[in-house]
Amino acid sequence: GWVSAADDPPPWYLTWSYLRFDKVVWSVLPPQIPTLIGMTFVVALSSSLDVAAIELELKRPLDYNHELSTVGLSNCLSGVTGGYTGSYIFSQSIFSLRAGIRSRLSGYILALSEAIIVVLPVNILAYVPLFFFGSLLVMICVDLIV
Repeated sequence: GWVSAADDPPPWYLTWSYLRFDKVVWSVLPPQIPTLIGMTFVVALSSSLDVAAIELELKRPLDYNHELSTVGLSNCLSGVTGGYTGSYIFSQSIFSLRAGIRSRLSGYILALSEAIIVVLPVNILAYVPLFFFGSLLVMICVDLIV
């Protein structure tokens, strides 16, 4: 159909109840260490490229050490609290810069909006037409190519 089926999302406060360290099979972790090291390098490189893309759009140098330290700290905090890893959403940053937004207020509004969506007892994405996601990806691709 035009929209996906609306299932009731689980309450956001139950997220941490899914963290069950007694269920982890720790014996499979050591063979994964080379993969984790490789992923660390890939993520570090991609974050550096994101900073470079933002730097090109700003037309002024950024402090790579500060930018990458901020991403690293936020990923550590996210991991400790059971969240997902994050990175720069350079397309959002460049979109905001091209729209003339230079204030941090847009970031605070975005964070607040996402927090509200997380705690709502309704699956908001179930009401967004499916073709919207495809058109959004096409728009981002065209914007990055042009």
